[in-house]
Amino acid sequence: MAKNIVIVGLLSLCVWFGHRIVVLENYHHASQLNMCSEYANPVDLVRREKCLNDTETRTSWLWHLAYGLEIF
Repeated sequence: MAKNIVIVGLLSLCVWFGHRIVVLENYHHASQLNMCSEYANPVDLVRREKCLNDTETRTSWLWHLAYGLEIF
């Protein structure tokens, strides 16, 4: 029973880490491509953060995961 709980916990942790990698790689790629350049003023930093978080830079989350793990 305890072994199953540990396995479920580790799987949940892997899924959570994978999700965070995808989110961070999407942000990183959007920033590298300068996708939110209209908010370059220091006054618009909050809008720029929102834009970078909301921008989709690749066609699938799998690409973000692959690049985040540096498979490609």
